[in-house]
Amino acid sequence: SQYYLIVGVFSIKSNMTNYAASLKVDSSNFLIRNNMYYLYVAKSETVNEMRQLRDSLEYESWVLSVN
Repeated sequence: SQYYLIVGVFSIKSNMTNYAASLKVDSSNFLIRNNMYYLYVAKSETVNEMRQLRDSLEYESWVLSVN
């Protein structure tokens, strides 16, 4: 599995791009699932690594597992 630290989900790509810029995240860091753009700040094959990073961030985020 691959684990992604998601910081936002958007239906409109330009909204995702603007939010990415506000967080200083590369706007190419996104997944498309269910016709939505999932912006992530990091990815790893280790869920614990993503959980530690999530807990250290100042903004809301969650870990998404993709097989």
